[in-house]
Amino acid sequence: MSELITITLINNSGTPRDFYFFQEPAKYTGGAEIYSNSLLHCQIASYSSQGTSYQFQLELQYHAGVQSFKNTPEVGKPSGYYSAIQQIDLTPADGVAASVATMTAQPLGLSLPVIPDASQNVQPGDFRIVVPQFDSSLETYYGGSAVSLSDGTVVLSNFSTLTPNSYLDCQPVLTFYVALGSYESGQVMNFTTSSSAASVGVCDATKGDTDFYIEYTSSGNFVSSIKRRPH
Repeated sequence: MSELITITLINNSGTPRDFYFFQEPAKYTGGAEIYSNSLLHCQIASYSSQGTSYQFQLELQYHAGVQSFKNTPEVGKPSGYYSAIQQIDLTPADGVAASVATMTAQPLGLSLPVIPDASQNVQPGDFRIVVPQFDSSLETYYGGSAVSLSDGTVVLSNFSTLTPNSYLDCQPVLTFYVALGSYESGQVMNFTTSSSAASVGVCDATKGDTDFYIEYTSSGNFVSSIKRRPH
């Protein structure tokens, strides 16, 4: 069983609140504009009056994803129509790993990942999506980093435009955020606006921590900590 990243969220504001979870965008090479999706939305009653808490979990496993979309992604709307997702490894600094997946356009698909050869020069910490030739005047494709929630749902977390006959390298960043709002899973949201808000909960799993506790307080702030539980 895959290791889980767990974020326990409580609402101590005194009234029910809507929250959504999202991830810091990966570092991309070969793409254009970068977009983000909400991973999950929930409404939580007050902990002080009803004892309610919410546990958000996702697998500590990387996924590559591609989607087709007729229009430019728009905040508040689903990011795409058809999608293909594959579990993938990151290229290690030493040794080998299956970190390259190849997209097909018609029909949309993503191959099982393979070990890159030396000529591909995939950088450590990255995975690569190889993009075939397609008519960009007829269809737009996006690709990027996906996450698997504990219930098995896989969500394209962040993504960039794919260029015909090229590749997209992706270096995922394991930093997650909680904010007030009701963006549903798979809906486009503005990462810069959401993450720079005065009140946002941050869970930094880049150093190996996997268990987080976030409290939304009566003063309207998020308090984040590691391996803590409500008293």
